[in-house]
Amino acid sequence: MSQSPPRPQHEVSDVSGRRIVFTGVGLAAVLIIVALIAFATLKVLHPERTTAPASAVSASEPNDAPRLQSAPDLDLTVLRRKKYGLLHEYAWIDRRNGLIRIPIERAMQLIVERNASTKQSVPARQER
Repeated sequence: MSQSPPRPQHEVSDVSGRRIVFTGVGLAAVLIIVALIAFATLKVLHPERTTAPASAVSASEPNDAPRLQSAPDLDLTVLRRKKYGLLHEYAWIDRRNGLIRIPIERAMQLIVERNASTKQSVPARQER
């Protein structure tokens, strides 16, 4: 019986440098193609969006962007004063019809007084 030569138990060839380079070039090409397709799709779907420099925009065109507050802390103070006035001050709403706004504390007192007087005037139910 003749013995065959022993088979190697490890990798006999090195990693091919050419394959690594081709893989890297291929990946770069795919990335560039995908970026170009995305850019073209964006231009087709949103043609009105242009990247004009800020100096090219005419000063006569209206600005559609929302205006920023110049003094937000002052605006907040004014808003809080208005809200406080709505909750804590008397004011006419409709003089002709006699409609008045009253402070919330007073309104709660009136509701409690009305509920207390209606509970006293209603006779208690008799249970069977």
